[in-house]
Amino acid sequence: MDRYNANLHILKHLHFRKALHNNFNDLIISDTFRLLALSMISIFIPIFLYSKMNVGAWGIGLFELLSFVLSIIFHYTFVPLTGHFGVKKIMTLSYLLNSVACLLLYFGAQLNFALGAFGFILLIALFDSLPTALYWSAHHIYFLQSTKSENEGEKLGLLQSIPLIISIAGPFIGGILITNYSFREVFLFSTLLLIVASFSLFFTDDIKAEIKVSWRKTIDTNNFKKNTVFFLHGLGYCATSYIWPLLLFVSSISLIGMGFFYFISNIINATIGYFGGKSADKNGSEKILKIGAIGHSFSIIFRALSSTAIFMATFQSMGGFFGGLMHIAIDASFYKNAHDDIGNAIMNREFYMHLGRIFTIMIFLMALVLFDFKIALIFTLIMAGLGTFLLLLIVNSKCSFMNSSALADIDVNKQKGLV
Repeated sequence: MDRYNANLHILKHLHFRKALHNNFNDLIISDTFRLLALSMISIFIPIFLYSKMNVGAWGIGLFELLSFVLSIIFHYTFVPLTGHFGVKKIMTLSYLLNSVACLLLYFGAQLNFALGAFGFILLIALFDSLPTALYWSAHHIYFLQSTKSENEGEKLGLLQSIPLIISIAGPFIGGILITNYSFREVFLFSTLLLIVASFSLFFTDDIKAEIKVSWRKTIDTNNFKKNTVFFLHGLGYCATSYIWPLLLFVSSISLIGMGFFYFISNIINATIGYFGGKSADKNGSEKILKIGAIGHSFSIIFRALSSTAIFMATFQSMGGFFGGLMHIAIDASFYKNAHDDIGNAIMNREFYMHLGRIFTIMIFLMALVLFDFKIALIFTLIMAGLGTFLLLLIVNSKCSFMNSSALADIDVNKQKGLV
């Protein structure tokens, strides 16, 4: 019955009669097709590389490391270019390049043989990071240009929950299809969905803006608190999105079982994303973030220490709830404070989140020197859980953690009548 209630929420908020003339609704539609396509394969890509392409633990770590480093470089290039060429063009290009990435995986065996292990890893990392950087550069600008600061939380809740509701069974469906057919068939099906996603944006007017970025404002050395929140957010995100699926696999959880775990946690995450976004608008994000951080940190540590499928599923579901609170609080605060300097705000977020992801992979690679593959995965998750717990020490519920120095300068100038 909850599924049908979710569909009623979709009908209520999308307003389909006006969907083709509403930038925000079109973003939801395109995001839904994209997430449905990628949700069927994203958690299984490291497993595909490990089990089918004979890419070992070090190779997987190298793949993720290259992807994250390249993403920082690509973001810095694409954020200003997106404003110049238009959000719709850049986002559509990202969907098409995602489809190319799926085709590369479809021909993975042939490419691995022709290019060698390192060449294949480099190629896959390039086409993993390139469309991702294009997409998020365009996504952030699209969202900020389509909403107002006073309702970012609710809009963000819709943007995160509605695509999740539609694609909620994506990993479960992907696990079933891979088990009954093969990875290749799922990669091909995802390619077709991504092509459909690209067409959904042709109905909208394009969005252009003058976007500027600088490394000084990107690094923003005057706001340690904000930068650390993004860093720890990226650290935990990497652990649960890349390290955790691998641990499930080496713990002999079937692909269908993994998909079912994500099916349950996605239901919880979608629900908490919507209501958490509305709460962030009314009550602020800091308290929600602290509650989410403490619960999510324990969920990461407990799932790392779990030895049975029941406990793994339970603590992943716990992560869906508290992780949803944490993510919506951080993202809602980011969007509320990013309107005055869009380019540098986006780059600051992506830079430190990717540094957190890189740090997680470095922990994993160092753990591989001391431990076997499974123990290294467990160790990395525990360290990520402890890192997430540190958010409690960073966030003060009485003041915003997102007030960057650039935004503070703008506020001062407004008081002086300079802007």
